[in-house]
Amino acid sequence: VCACVCVRGGPPLCARALFRRVMEKLHKEPGDYTKDSSSFTLELQKFHESRGSPFRHAPRINGREVDLFALYNSVTAIGGWQKVNDLLKWDYILDKLNFPKACANASLALRQVYVRYLSLFEKVHFLGEDADEEADPGTESRSGRKSTGAALVQVPMSYNKAQHDIPESQRLVLGLAPCAGPSPEYNKLCMSLLSGLPNEETLTLNVCTLLSNEGRHSLKLDRMPRLVDLLLSQAGLFPADDPTLRPMLLESWQGVEGRRMERFWEDNLDPETIALYNIGRGSKDEEDELFNLNYEVGTRSIEGQRVLRIALIFHNLSFEERNAVILSKNRTFIRFVMLSALSRWSTLRQVALDTIGNLAAKLVLYPALDEDEDEASSGHHCYEDLAGERQRWSCSLLRLTREGIQSQDRYLVVRCLDILARLCRQERNAEPLLAALDTPLCRRVFELLTVHDLMLLIYALEALYMLSELGRDACERMLLVHRSMGILVSLLTLDPLVYGPLAQKGMKLIETIDPLLPPPQVPAATNNPAATPTSLPMSAPLTPSMVSTGGNPVAMNAPGTAAGMTGTTGPGPGVGPPAA
Repeated sequence: VCACVCVRGGPPLCARALFRRVMEKLHKEPGDYTKDSSSFTLELQKFHESRGSPFRHAPRINGREVDLFALYNSVTAIGGWQKVNDLLKWDYILDKLNFPKACANASLALRQVYVRYLSLFEKVHFLGEDADEEADPGTESRSGRKSTGAALVQVPMSYNKAQHDIPESQRLVLGLAPCAGPSPEYNKLCMSLLSGLPNEETLTLNVCTLLSNEGRHSLKLDRMPRLVDLLLSQAGLFPADDPTLRPMLLESWQGVEGRRMERFWEDNLDPETIALYNIGRGSKDEEDELFNLNYEVGTRSIEGQRVLRIALIFHNLSFEERNAVILSKNRTFIRFVMLSALSRWSTLRQVALDTIGNLAAKLVLYPALDEDEDEASSGHHCYEDLAGERQRWSCSLLRLTREGIQSQDRYLVVRCLDILARLCRQERNAEPLLAALDTPLCRRVFELLTVHDLMLLIYALEALYMLSELGRDACERMLLVHRSMGILVSLLTLDPLVYGPLAQKGMKLIETIDPLLPPPQVPAATNNPAATPTSLPMSAPLTPSMVSTGGNPVAMNAPGTAAGMTGTTGPGPGVGPPAA
């Protein structure tokens, strides 16, 4: 019995004639087959584009591209995908396309590919039916078969996120919570850090490193303050207000290389700092005691490089004013930066000192009260915890600043002078700074003024100027230093070029002229050489100008200014008038 099939655009064909036509297509020459395959692919793409479901690339099974033209001809040769599905002929189609038998569930994948890409095309061009027509279950189509395609759910073109949205009216009826707003910015970064997966954590650190650099899309911590705590947890320091974060991450880090963060802090801090900040695992690993392993810091330490990367991220973010406000109020971050500044690793210590210098103007030292302690003063235990923690890092910071100024390390002296000057800008720090300001410290700062180094000179002058702003007590203590006034007066006639090029390390001399002062007037020359003045008139105050003496320009500074000296390295402070 030959069943007649109506082909769209042509007369009805019997099944035998249709089978003969399909087999002729399958046994064409290679060149003709390639041409027909390309034409079929273009026609299929146009068909899907007209229906709003375009595709760019052909599907793949087990890494091998599926020949849609051969698949369509093989299925239609049997009578369509429903016929193949009823007769369980997908394995036969799989062999016909020369797919390996070892591919698991290949027949199921092949059927899904056909349904996704070719089922509607077959319905229109092979069966001659309407693609948008939905047949009722049990009804017969034009081909004489019962329609069972409605029972098969086709693969959607895109994920329908609207299925999760519930209207507010239904939420009220069902007693659900109000509809949540859009997810906050950087929420995916927080989720990756909470996942505990090593690859997700590494990717997030890389993204934060890029976002911490200056640019249009720099990281803004005020939009997601919790990101600070999650980044610090990657360095082994956990916030006290989240007791679940520490055990969760420690459990996920078990067996992962480079996650022994507590060991890093123990081996890089002195015992006094470890006891002060309550850092320690409580017990040492048996392997360390058995083999007497020494912990190496630097490029060979995975934990050290991880902590250094996090420190660099916060160092870059501290230059932004909006980020500095968030960082200075985070207690866990202050603890992290102080531990880094007290560590034995010089690279980490340098990054931490630079970060403290950027935030020093916003830090409130103990025993002054900051905003958080003013709000927590009603709760006695909470206030004691905040005050005790701030007392620890305040004492550590003052001791670190004092030791740095009195050290012989040029970088350490300059950075600690900068930190001291910026701490003086916070009005609440007057009392703790006056308690730490004694005669040896003042004498050391005045001694730095006599060193032939312009950078030390500028930072020491700035520190003295900011200390003089603390009031009468600070000025009297500076006056107790022997010949302190003479040193300051001698700086009024300082010629920076006399120090030579070695004293200008990290500095650059540029000429500055005060636009408010009139230029000096030189009397007109006379015929009498003896009457020609050899210097500028002293009736008006001297302005910084360039006076030629034998062809070499020399910078002359006006009294009470430090013009002509400008730093070019690091975020150095501005130069103010010297203390009276």
